[in-house]
Amino acid sequence: LSEEYLIPCISKSVHARDIYFSNNEFEELKSNDKKIYLFNGEKASDVYAQRYITEGEKMGINQMYLTSNRKPWYAIEKREIAPIWAGVFGRSGMKFVWNDSNCLNLTCFHAFYPSQLGKDFLDIFFLYLQSNTAKELFDMEKREYGNGLGKFEPNDLNKAYIPDFRLLSREEKKRLSTYQKNLLESDTEEREEIVANADSIFNRLFQLTV
Repeated sequence: LSEEYLIPCISKSVHARDIYFSNNEFEELKSNDKKIYLFNGEKASDVYAQRYITEGEKMGINQMYLTSNRKPWYAIEKREIAPIWAGVFGRSGMKFVWNDSNCLNLTCFHAFYPSQLGKDFLDIFFLYLQSNTAKELFDMEKREYGNGLGKFEPNDLNKAYIPDFRLLSREEKKRLSTYQKNLLESDTEEREEIVANADSIFNRLFQLTV
């Protein structure tokens, strides 16, 4: 199939191992022959794409619950690429990934789309999501399963407490933006120090918010 009919996507949480995912990581998955594409059949026009659709019908894929309610059955959901992915399951807190790639996410992640106001603080918001302050608050909202497995629904993120970033001073905002950039470029040990420095600002901000 021609790549013009294929949309890059992430289908498994383990495919995004780190908190940062870029096109380089996608190319690595591609080189390892992982399942990383959605078929965009609505753009199909050549004989190879038509054969692919016909093969799917022979397999009965068009008669499954979701596909049977679509017109055409191979249509895909129309949505934008999310800048932040939120993990569905986790044993050590909720997993958040900064998406710097051209990939959509499937159900292995919840997609986060910021409001117009949120776009101004997106890097700081992501840093907050990595903070110990946020982890403690998110743990209060998660649903606990066996062996310490936690599950997070989209509304769990909506209900979690977040400080008012508009109360940040210009200097604090600049520092946090730098912390976020360094966080994505650092190794695990350095990240702990970065998060600790950010936590001191977030804790002060929460006091102002309350």
